[in-house]
Amino acid sequence: MDIEDHYGDYQEIYYESQNLDIIVNEETSEFGIVAKNWKRLNLRTKEKDSTDLYTFVSKASYFSKIKVYRPKIEIEKIKQMEFNDIQKLIAENKIKLILEHQNE
Repeated sequence: MDIEDHYGDYQEIYYESQNLDIIVNEETSEFGIVAKNWKRLNLRTKEKDSTDLYTFVSKASYFSKIKVYRPKIEIEKIKQMEFNDIQKLIAENKIKLILEHQNE
């Protein structure tokens, strides 16, 4: 019940994601790397080592479009990448779309 209470509309992202997945907030053109435990999902971003999922996805708007990707191969230095590098990985099919979420 704690997950449902804390994440509300974003709980599907918590349940479907895994460690090292990449979560993209298309509204802010930011991404984070998943660090998940049994109680919380945190994201490592360029700006912060640990940001809660709820804070990251609702940063610009409750209606932000969120996508979760899973790397198909080990990607070195992902933490140093820029948003356009992530877009390139998507175009090259090196990361797989797992989930799209947008609140209505």
